[in-house]
Amino acid sequence: MDDFLSATTAPSNVATDEYCSIPTNILDDFETVSFQNTKAIRWMHDIPPRYGKPDDVLLLMAGDEEQQKDYMRGLLASSITMFVFFLVWSLLLLIFKCFAPPDSSNVTRWLAGERLRIDEPPSKEHKPFHHSEWQKKYDNTKKQLYCFRGIVLFAGLSIIVSAIVMSVLGTNSLTNTLDSVRLSLGLVHGLASEATGIVDQVIDLNQNVSSKIFTLLEDINGMCPLVRDPLCDDLQDLNSCDLSGFLGDDLSQIFQTVVGHFAAGERSVIYQEIIKARSGLDDVRQMALDVDNAASHFNWVFFLSMAFSLFLALLCLFIISSLLFRMPEMMLCLKSRILLPIFVVLVIFSYIFSLLFVTASMTTADVCIYKDERNNLDVRVLTLLGRFQEALGPIVVEFARFYIRQCPPELLPRELVGQMDYIIAGVPAIREFSSIVEESTDLIQGACGFAESDTQKLMDLADTAQTNLCEVADILTRVRLFFQCENWFPIYETTAYEALCHDGTDGFAYIASTQFVIVFMAFVILTFRVAFWDVQIGDGLDPEDGLCEDNEVKQNATDDTTQNDENEDRMYYSGITGLLKSSGTRSGEHGVKDKSEDHKWIAHAEADVAPDHTFSTFDTTVYVDGVEDETHAHASETSTQENTDDDDASGDLVLEHQRSSRDTDEGVEVGHFHNRSDAWSIWARQFTNGGGDRGWPAANDWGDDDDDRNVHFDNFEHFH
Repeated sequence: MDDFLSATTAPSNVATDEYCSIPTNILDDFETVSFQNTKAIRWMHDIPPRYGKPDDVLLLMAGDEEQQKDYMRGLLASSITMFVFFLVWSLLLLIFKCFAPPDSSNVTRWLAGERLRIDEPPSKEHKPFHHSEWQKKYDNTKKQLYCFRGIVLFAGLSIIVSAIVMSVLGTNSLTNTLDSVRLSLGLVHGLASEATGIVDQVIDLNQNVSSKIFTLLEDINGMCPLVRDPLCDDLQDLNSCDLSGFLGDDLSQIFQTVVGHFAAGERSVIYQEIIKARSGLDDVRQMALDVDNAASHFNWVFFLSMAFSLFLALLCLFIISSLLFRMPEMMLCLKSRILLPIFVVLVIFSYIFSLLFVTASMTTADVCIYKDERNNLDVRVLTLLGRFQEALGPIVVEFARFYIRQCPPELLPRELVGQMDYIIAGVPAIREFSSIVEESTDLIQGACGFAESDTQKLMDLADTAQTNLCEVADILTRVRLFFQCENWFPIYETTAYEALCHDGTDGFAYIASTQFVIVFMAFVILTFRVAFWDVQIGDGLDPEDGLCEDNEVKQNATDDTTQNDENEDRMYYSGITGLLKSSGTRSGEHGVKDKSEDHKWIAHAEADVAPDHTFSTFDTTVYVDGVEDETHAHASETSTQENTDDDDASGDLVLEHQRSSRDTDEGVEVGHFHNRSDAWSIWARQFTNGGGDRGWPAANDWGDDDDDRNVHFDNFEHFH
């Protein structure tokens, strides 16, 4: 009997019968794709300066405290460099703006954001040489202004293009990355839920089979008294069982291995690992939900940065339009008072986003860069999983390692291999045992000495054992199909290789580089903001200066004319815009000089005061806010009279004049006229022989051809 039973061996390749079929090849063939570095990964890893600090992110994951600090210093070095660079640039602009002298040259004026300036042109008729020199200087100043405008146009177009590139390529790539990651997380959550259900079935079946094993052992323990009675000294300890005389050495060893595994029940090491695996799967599902929620909240950052950049691009488009085309006055006011401050605020936000995205792009590149077999993305992910092994559970980490390593058979988790080995070995053994019992009942009965009625019990025992093993086999077959590499590795490939490293790094690189260009070009526009205004000629103010104040200034001027004459601080001359034009037939050079620090306006004229056309030059100082000229002792007198004679100048005639001296026979008088239609005139008169009648001429008599010594300036666009 011993020789007969021991000669029977279990098949080594395939275990099949009418109950179940167990393939010995656990893994199907599957070809994986190796990770390849992209240009963005290499560029963001190698180009940003780290000033000698390490670029290996493994130091952050597995290094000591000092190594982690060194890596973080290198990672933040580029952002800190950008921060310092733009901070110094901002401080320089602020210094020039606040401390540049008002009468400085154009070299300093444009750095301070002040308009380029050139003196009033000399008389082309009487001083042609000086006028020619002035024209050359004016042309050169215009060329400088056009150069500045060209720089601003280029910077504005660069911002527009960068914003579009960031929106189309950068933000879109990162949005797709998040969508892919969230889709993968959803698949992981679903697969983990399915795996949890399978593990629960394995646990329930393992407990059920464990309880039945002891019933079967009790039935066969005294079945073969002629060989060994009993077969097991202690049913709770299978090592006390000796079935070799009954089944043969090979079948006895397989039987003890299989029965021992299931009989151990909850005490089995593999069972304990399965319990941990279920807990780990729960953690995986929760982690997938947490990461998905975090990803959904993180998406707003991309859209916010895109919104700021696109708004900045629209402002640049408006700036470019204002440089190329003449804009309505309201739009110019909107540009000066509202859009430019908004532009500065958006630049600040873009500045912050650029710092964040540079750091993020460098981090993803450091994580993804493939250096060698010992330092690559897979190794870094495994290192990170190793740090969370206790929380995730060893079996989860073991499965993750198996897939990340691209599913080599030697790394197949031992829990799955162990379960499959028991089934592969046990099912054929039980099948062979059933065949022997069925075909050699009489022989076994004679050799063992059991009663004839026990033969069917032995057959039922074999069938029950095989049925239970096949139930386990069916579940493990599901497990085998579930954990195929073709199910899990594509998720890792999509999430880590494509979404994080390829699309993610490309997206971060696009956004970081375009944000840097946007900030840099925005600072260029702020530096050359002088291009927004035309060249200032003499004391005249740009029509765009104070554009938003016209109505208020006009109202103030009207209020001033109705104030009590005792108020000596009335401001009659706070600014002149437009060009001067003489209506006198023999008037010559005229102009208005710049405003000095003591708030005086100086009117200058050269008048033809003699029949032989000789010229005499006079200057007169007009006082503002009661400031007194230290050089000349002028007297000021203001009078108001109702104009009733001149229909063309209907309204209140407000006259203010100054004379170099009240008591001398020679001097200069200057006055201005204002009527209700807001038409302004200023005139100067040189007098001799005591000034004659000191009364003022009527408005229609100013600049009369009969009086060669009167010079009349009029046609101011606005003078108040």
